[in-house]
Amino acid sequence: MKTIFHLLLALLCVSTSLAQSPVEKVDNLRVFLDCQTYCDRDYIRREIPFVDYVNDRFQANVYILITAQTTGSGGREYKLQFEGRDAFSGMNEVKQYIRQATATDDEDRKEAVEKIRLGLIPYLLKTEKAK
Repeated sequence: MKTIFHLLLALLCVSTSLAQSPVEKVDNLRVFLDCQTYCDRDYIRREIPFVDYVNDRFQANVYILITAQTTGSGGREYKLQFEGRDAFSGMNEVKQYIRQATATDDEDRKEAVEKIRLGLIPYLLKTEKAK
């Protein structure tokens, strides 16, 4: 009788400890945009409404750093670095595009949004929304 009691007690302890182990489920992406160059944040937020934008980079689970440098032809080369945090730790992406010197601001904004969307896909696939 004591053996059965000890077995049940052990099973109860194991099931309780398994139930208490936190499994992080990400409902939605929390994104922090760090624009080291000009970027139209309002436009990006309107065109990519399926993520939550945060004002504190430490609250984000996807950190996006946007930098730019001038090209020899007078255009700009943009680099978008995506860094996963928390449940996405170790997931890093880099997207780049070149804005020609003759490109309009609207063309530049659309290209930036397209690259951000593409960069967010691997992270989105690991959220609850993708299931």
